[in-house]
Amino acid sequence: MYLAGALVNTNRTVKVHGHIYDDENTNFITGMFIEASIISHVSKAISLPKSAVLKSENNYFALVLKDEHKDSYRFEKIKITIGLQEENYMKIIKG
Repeated sequence: MYLAGALVNTNRTVKVHGHIYDDENTNFITGMFIEASIISHVSKAISLPKSAVLKSENNYFALVLKDEHKDSYRFEKIKITIGLQEENYMKIIKG
């Protein structure tokens, strides 16, 4: 994103101007609309793909590999506390 408009429209949209780095493999044309997330800060954290997190009622769990043999694996179910969630990942706060 290179420029952002100062006005938020009634439908809660903002005009922005951006450049696509891999424009040879996209089919965008001038004036098209997209839905995007703007990352305002970056921080390092432990995270897991949402598909790797089990949810039971209001609790979240992850499976941790405890033992590995030739053709078998033993996992331990660990209760975790999650934080921020993005499209495909969850931040792990505790666990």
